[in-house]
Order: sequence, then C-alpha cells, then structure tokens
Amino acid sequence: AAEVLHKRSRKMRQYSEHLHPNAAANQLHMLRIACKNLRYSADLFSSLYETDKTKCYVDALEKLQDSLGVFNDHAVALKLLEELDGAAHHKSIELIRSVIEHGHAKRLRSLRKVWDRFAEQPIFWG
Repeated sequence: AAEVLHKRSRKMRQYSEHLHPNAAANQLHMLRIACKNLRYSADLFSSLYETDKTKCYVDALEKLQDSLGVFNDHAVALKLLEELDGAAHHKSIELIRSVIEHGHAKRLRSLRKVWDRFAEQPIFWG
C-alpha cells in the first residue's frame, strides 16, 4: 500500500510543476487525473493507517481535486463554445468566453493556495 501511495504522490507532485500563471488546460487536467488516482488509492488504503492523519490528508486532497475540476469544466465549456461559434450567437459566445477566461488567473492563484494547504499535509503512510 505504501509503495502505491508513494508512487502516485510522486507522480502528482511532478505534475504540480504546472501550477503557474501560464498553465495550460491539458497540464492541469493531467494534474487532476494524478490527484484523482492518489485520492482513490488513499481512500482504498486508508483503513490500514491512523484515522486522523488519513482524514486530514484525504480532505485536503479532495479540495484540491475539486479545485482542479473547475479548470477542467471551464476547458470543456470553452471547447463547446468553439463548436457553437456561429454568427447568430457570436456576441453571446464571446461574452461567455470572456467571463471564463477573465477569471482564469484568479482561479489559478486560488488553486495555488489549495495546493499549498495540501502540500502541508504530512503523508499518512510513511
């Protein structure tokens, strides 16, 4: 169990290098997948370890996964807007696109804070 958790944690931390102001949607999506894999493994093996440490770690991991999910939702929405892009709805589509893109930097700063809170959590399997 510890080996699996360590491997998935290491992979997620590698992807966390993409948490910068110019982070691309696909980079954040890869981090989200790595986060999800670590969370599922942590949930699976949590009964083998001390409950309090495990709960704090998994809770912080869940918040990180949720924050990353927002970025994925926005990336999907932008892709769908590209598919809808037609002259009849051009202004509406541009307005929606602008709103999504405008908040990107702010959401990245917020995500960075969520990441920092997660990174402060001691691993429960070591």
